[in-house]
Amino acid sequence: MSDKIPSITELLSTLVSCPSVNPGERLHWESPYGEARLAQVLQDLLRPWADSIEIDEVVPGRPNLRALFRGRADGPKRALEAHLDTVDIDGMSIEPFEPELKAGRLYGRGSADTKGPMTAMLLALIRAKAKGIKLNGDWTFIATCDEELGARGARFLIEQGFCCDGIIVAEPTELELIDAHKGVERYRVEITGKAAHSAYPELGLNAISALADFIGRLEAMSFPSTSRPDDDTLGPITMSVGVISGGDQVNRVPQTAHAEIDFRIPPGAPETAIGELLAQAAHSTRQSRPGIEIRWEQTQHYPALHPQPDSAFSETLWQLAKEHLNARKFSRVRYATNAGFYSAAGIPSIVFGPGSISEAHTAAESIEIDAIEQAASFLEKLITVPAH
Repeated sequence: MSDKIPSITELLSTLVSCPSVNPGERLHWESPYGEARLAQVLQDLLRPWADSIEIDEVVPGRPNLRALFRGRADGPKRALEAHLDTVDIDGMSIEPFEPELKAGRLYGRGSADTKGPMTAMLLALIRAKAKGIKLNGDWTFIATCDEELGARGARFLIEQGFCCDGIIVAEPTELELIDAHKGVERYRVEITGKAAHSAYPELGLNAISALADFIGRLEAMSFPSTSRPDDDTLGPITMSVGVISGGDQVNRVPQTAHAEIDFRIPPGAPETAIGELLAQAAHSTRQSRPGIEIRWEQTQHYPALHPQPDSAFSETLWQLAKEHLNARKFSRVRYATNAGFYSAAGIPSIVFGPGSISEAHTAAESIEIDAIEQAASFLEKLITVPAH
């Protein structure tokens, strides 16, 4: 790309038209899966503007990108982060990678989550550089892989020793500043029973029936809420069974069954809470169904984001947001983001961006162009006003 400043529509259309669907556990993939193509697009876009660009391969074919924009040498070192990947396109009612502008909104996969918020970050940096404005410190733009299904990009960044004085994580927050959110623990549960002819079910142990029993016992439990009174807005632990499989043919009592379960955990909840709930449900299921085996393993974990009200970064953001976004308070949400990983590593972290989470992952995903302009203007002020 050239050193011409793109419009919001031009830049977002470029990002949306570059497929970057998370491949999940696929061992081999081609378009629309994988983030490498989008990382290359960003590298070409930022080459005229950034002081340095690095691409780190997290796993084969799935990179992170880091672009450094130097500012005042005596200023803080901060970062803007957005994830490269999107969810899959199954069931979409629009063309996912043919962006369409209609009634002030741009439609396409990833437009809200999170290429629209990414566009705001990129334009804030590019516009400031084009105007010749000295940034108030060093700012690093980071694009991570795999946020949707495991966050290997964010984990890699922390494992490699990345640190800064504050980071904004791009998500569609409706221009609200998010200082706390739930964490996620995901588990794969395996039930083993005993196969038998379906004409003689009493000779077998039905793994699917046992799995249904196990799930029912879990759902009937009273999930603990947070131990922090200031986090009650996030509610208690919740669970959702997202995947179930089992059996191999209709005339055979199934020997195995599996479920994938998603738990959302508020800040301050006991670290052992989910393991204890699973153990209780397993114990009572085994008692009622002797001979059934139940095993589980954690497949994914996203830390909760804890509020950090005393950080200089939060204070700077808050003062700007009151003035330019009419903000009245920090907000808290039930979904998880990469911010939990950065906060756990000691980096003051805030989630922010245009668009609505209600548009994310939908069949006709879209974002309002005017909201991206508001976010870009706010972020440009953040990176150029004198730092505290």
